[in-house]
Amino acid sequence: GSELKRYGQLGTIRLSNDNNLFFGKENEELKQVLDQTDEKIPTQVSKEARAYYPAFYPFIEKVYEYITLNTLDEDLPTIKDGHENQTVLDRILFK
Repeated sequence: GSELKRYGQLGTIRLSNDNNLFFGKENEELKQVLDQTDEKIPTQVSKEARAYYPAFYPFIEKVYEYITLNTLDEDLPTIKDGHENQTVLDRILFK
């Protein structure tokens, strides 16, 4: 599985396997704040798709709701957000 850890002045955050999020304030033990491992993933999708499913499927649901119900979730990323994220990643990868 994958694991991403970030340390800061106020605490530590850890994302495991794109499903489990842990957070701990400075000098405190990490506590799980999000667990999506029980989410049902269709069996017919590829191994690669299964890895992205927990993040991608909820995003697509929000886009669908925006289109069909005309309700915009304030947390829904925009194309501009994606472009800004890609710019940061490109600077890191191609420095």
